[in-house]
Amino acid sequence: MAIATLPIVLSVVLTELAVGGSFLMWWVDRGGRAPTGFPALSALSDRR
Repeated sequence: MAIATLPIVLSVVLTELAVGGSFLMWWVDRGGRAPTGFPALSALSDRR
């Protein structure tokens, strides 16, 4: 029965990572502390 919950657990964990990465990218970019290529690189890595 535990193996049946693996897809839902993975989807929750990966969603948390994507949301957290997007929030961090927005926060760093908003503060003006990020170099020019940071948002593009972060968006590329968040997409995968």
